[in-house]
Amino acid sequence: TDREMPRTVTTSGLGVAMAEPDQATVRLGVEVQADTAIDAFDQANEQTQALIDALLDAGIAEENIQTRVVRLVPVFGPAEAATPAPDLPGVTPQGEVIGYRATNLVRVMVETIEDVGPVLDAAVEAGGNVIQGVSFGFADATEVLNQAREEAFADAMAKAMQLAELANASLGEVLSINDFSRVPVPVA
Repeated sequence: TDREMPRTVTTSGLGVAMAEPDQATVRLGVEVQADTAIDAFDQANEQTQALIDALLDAGIAEENIQTRVVRLVPVFGPAEAATPAPDLPGVTPQGEVIGYRATNLVRVMVETIEDVGPVLDAAVEAGGNVIQGVSFGFADATEVLNQAREEAFADAMAKAMQLAELANASLGEVLSINDFSRVPVPVA
């Protein structure tokens, strides 16, 4: 008996939606060096509090400021002044500890793109001396994603219709849809 194999057409579609970002995330903070660990830590905390106060004064909501990194590391002098450790082969000698470096970093959500410059200015004026970067995004990417999906679906359907026509066939119901959406990447 000849069983008729189900005939299917499988295509994929590409959809791209362009939109300007409406918010930004800034990663910034303070880094200080002092002779003792406690001095470095205290100075970094003091400068960080001044930074956070300046961000609040600049209109950033408290919930949009998050501490991301608190780090304290020793600072070594020149290695040539170090005494090699004969009982630890393969270990590169380090110089003596000459101080400590403390770093505090915060993540700041800036809800309006136009406020990024003034926020950075306020942070630097308050003692912020580390700016790791600014990334742009969307408060709600739903509309942008929906637009891209509509375009992708239309693209996939156009390909399916062309393939069906080339095969001298017609399209039936859609049997399966897979969505591989990615978070929109802002283009400024």
